[in-house]
Amino acid sequence: MGKKVKSAYESALERLGVSDIAKSDTLTEKQKEKLAEIDRVYEAKVAERKILAESEIAELVRRGQFDEVDKVKKRLALALGKLAEEKNREKERGRSQTD
Repeated sequence: MGKKVKSAYESALERLGVSDIAKSDTLTEKQKEKLAEIDRVYEAKVAERKILAESEIAELVRRGQFDEVDKVKKRLALALGKLAEEKNREKERGRSQTD
């Protein structure tokens, strides 16, 4: 027989470096709370960046500076990527903390 097909969940855990699915289920309540807080904080940061970018884009369109819109969109994409990386690092620290 061939190789077992992995679920999206299993693939994501593998990319995050969790070698055993059971490890992801062994988080303490404190760790789970910390991870949830990290999610909330970064969701707020993402929302803030998007709102600011949308506001800036609306102003640029109003002024007819359409060439600048792409620059704002690229900056937003970079900022969101950095936030995602930060969030992942914070969550990894939260998972590894043993309190």
